[in-house]
Amino acid sequence: MKLIIIVLLALGLVGCTDTTPVATPTPTIIPTPSTTTEVEKAIVDHKIEKADIVFDGLIDDGVGSILKDKVVMTENNQSGIAIVRDGNVYLQTSDGSHEVKIEGLNDVKGIAWHTDCGGNDNFSALHNDGTVSDFSVYLEDFKDPTSFIVSDIIKLELIDGFVTDIKGYDDTNPLTTCGGATFYYVLEDGSEVNGAGRKREDVHPYTGFIEFISGDLDIDAGIDTTDCLYIFEDGSIYKGKAQYGELVEFASIETYDEKLSYEGKDISVDKLSIYSDSNNNAYILVSDGNLYIVDQEFNVTRFENASISYEGYDENDQLVEIAFSSDDGDVIVNTGYTLDKLRNHGQGIWFGIDHIEKAQ
Repeated sequence: MKLIIIVLLALGLVGCTDTTPVATPTPTIIPTPSTTTEVEKAIVDHKIEKADIVFDGLIDDGVGSILKDKVVMTENNQSGIAIVRDGNVYLQTSDGSHEVKIEGLNDVKGIAWHTDCGGNDNFSALHNDGTVSDFSVYLEDFKDPTSFIVSDIIKLELIDGFVTDIKGYDDTNPLTTCGGATFYYVLEDGSEVNGAGRKREDVHPYTGFIEFISGDLDIDAGIDTTDCLYIFEDGSIYKGKAQYGELVEFASIETYDEKLSYEGKDISVDKLSIYSDSNNNAYILVSDGNLYIVDQEFNVTRFENASISYEGYDENDQLVEIAFSSDDGDVIVNTGYTLDKLRNHGQGIWFGIDHIEKAQ
């Protein structure tokens, strides 16, 4: 009798066991929105194939020394030339027909220059005694001959040490609307500080970032918060935010204290192969062949053994479509808007490297 009961119980337990196969999660393929015929034609005409795709490196986000004895200014639709001669700084028209000496500058070893989107030619002069003076020049191109307006010359007092060289870095950060070209001063011990005496790694510790569309806005407090991915020199990626508000005197406060991960493993890159679209998705292709898609809530989807099949550009050479192939399916990104490709800063845009070199 006991044997019969045991057998019946065993059969009952077998009957209660769910033998339904467990479904394997399948990554969601990002759909391709419809595009206009004009955009499609432009993409076909400007398509860049996989073999032509080049990724940017992570480390070099500066343009090196920008200390020169002659530079060409480029603002206001007209070029002027700044020249160091006998310790003085002179401004000339591009054809050399008009020259003025900047009063108040002497014993100058060299000058560094960058421009900004406000129409200013910004200078920093290195003196032979290791001190520096900052000033800006505005070219009045409606006058004949060209008139040079020079701002007040400011002797930097916050730099503690003998300056040996001047470098250029782009300190652009989230919520910046007009670039962030900055002079950095090289001291005798090799450290690099800005005009406020702060080291580069303290001011701008990350190599690049992806800024998503604004995440939170508190109108009453004047606070705007944006979700971001920050990429550091060692390839680590952090989830973070950037906050801007009048309550903090127009300062941008950035936070990044948690690494981006998938299934408990940190995601890192050894090259800049990161893109973002207008739907707040970031696409990260890493060296192990995995493609990670990150949304604004930092949810991560992985596509294994992925590669870029092509990049498509419009008639203005703007990236508008990108396609990835993978073992988990193809991902084609085209939202009808320009796609942002994360790049390391300091590409020479604000420092006019071509113009400086041509002036030699």
